[in-house]
Amino acid sequence: TERVFTFNFDEECYKKYGKIWGIYDGRQPVLCIADPAMIKTVLIKECYSLFTNRRNFRLNGPLYDAVSIAEDDQWRRIRSVLSPSFTSGRLKEMFAIMKRHSTNLVSSI
Repeated sequence: TERVFTFNFDEECYKKYGKIWGIYDGRQPVLCIADPAMIKTVLIKECYSLFTNRRNFRLNGPLYDAVSIAEDDQWRRIRSVLSPSFTSGRLKEMFAIMKRHSTNLVSSI
């Protein structure tokens, strides 16, 4: 399947190149990172200044304004609105709710 192929490809690249490598998706360069500390730096610490744009799949409809695919000023606006919702205290409050719903989901599968 495509998912297994992608995992195998990523695993091969990791073994060959280490924790960071690059590929092209057509003409679009893609940076692949397999180091948790560096992923945290990219997604959290340096996200406002260096890594604002993510891979865009040109989605339409409800996902068009998703923080994971919005770009530039639109991304900054969405991120500034959402950031207060994801403090450590709020995430701890959400954990019990998420655990209950994920347990219900798994039991219904």
